[in-house]
Amino acid sequence: MTVQVVCVHWGTKYSDRYANSIYRAVRAKCSEDVRFVCITEHAEHDLDPGILVRSFPDFGVPLNDVKRGCLAKLGMFFEGVLEPGLATVYIDLDTMVRGDIAVLANRVRAHRGIYLMPSHWVPTWRIAPVAKRVAPRFYYHGNSSILAFFPEDFHYLGELFKQKLRSGEAYYRKAMLVDDRFISCFAWEQLRIFSSHDVVKFAAEYGSPLPVVESIRKRLPWVTSRREHLIAVTFPGMDIKPEQIAGFHRGQRIRIKNRRLVWEFEEYSRYWQEVCAGG
Repeated sequence: MTVQVVCVHWGTKYSDRYANSIYRAVRAKCSEDVRFVCITEHAEHDLDPGILVRSFPDFGVPLNDVKRGCLAKLGMFFEGVLEPGLATVYIDLDTMVRGDIAVLANRVRAHRGIYLMPSHWVPTWRIAPVAKRVAPRFYYHGNSSILAFFPEDFHYLGELFKQKLRSGEAYYRKAMLVDDRFISCFAWEQLRIFSSHDVVKFAAEYGSPLPVVESIRKRLPWVTSRREHLIAVTFPGMDIKPEQIAGFHRGQRIRIKNRRLVWEFEEYSRYWQEVCAGG
């Protein structure tokens, strides 16, 4: 089998080495053949030879207009950008791959839909059909740092986004302000959420408003086991930058928004040190 992995790159916040690091980690740990695609605006790049380079599709508006709110990521849903028929895993550039991405591909093979990361702990996506009857504008807002889907099932999202850009609707409706809101709102019937046994956001997993909570939680054997087998950990760049992580030292007290923790994650520090150094 083959799993298709995709990342998206625009601007100068991240260099090509971030995509290269994900590509190398995926190749090293994946139990299936890998088709790796990078959608980029950069005609000149330093991507590894095994990475397939694709340009952004025609949004009907200048690319700069869809960079806000990471809306440019929705370009992956346009027909012709990705190979149809392949289970596809999208990965944000500020993500560390620790395990076999084929596991995520198998999730969507078993249950077709679009998998997002959780944005809050109450799994209201499971009751969406019922909630819609009570509150027609309801949808579960997932997080798009990691996705899994079949491209052909969601070409309609690309077309719908382009239509709404053309009409100007995308500029004022709340669901159009951020890419994951758009996905969550308009693909709500097909939305599923990854388990925290597979992928997590670093701050949500390891941080807590009260550090003593994490000091207890990390000693629980089932928590330790789950963390050891995580497939990927995302580090949202607006909250904590990879360059900062690379410089953290054991015992350092860290605050990420309202969450606090004591740094003891040498595996993560080493990874971002290598990425930031161009390794």
